[in-house]
Amino acid sequence: KFIKQNNSFKKIFIVTNQSGLRRKFYSLKDFYNVSDFIVKKLRNKKIYINGIHFCPHLPSSNCKCRKPKRKMLSDIRNSFNIDLKKSIMFGNEEKDRLFANYKLKKFYKI
Repeated sequence: KFIKQNNSFKKIFIVTNQSGLRRKFYSLKDFYNVSDFIVKKLRNKKIYINGIHFCPHLPSSNCKCRKPKRKMLSDIRNSFNIDLKKSIMFGNEEKDRLFANYKLKKFYKI
């Protein structure tokens, strides 16, 4: 609802930790199928996703990409020339807030 009311967003990304891939709870194909389903549902509501970035690693792996670490955010910034100080994030976990505190303008807990 917020996104539809504030359609001034220029780019929208989904950034997600998906350790279920490494744990073999589901396959990469399953992840892509669900992602495609979400993107299509949002597109039907005139909400366009520019990309989905995910970390497949276990929390114990100490990788550089798992939220709240910032590699995925840096990758998006560099690939799409995003000004983080003008960017906002929605999330439902503390690690999302920590991730957003890096340089983003605002965080909304959902």
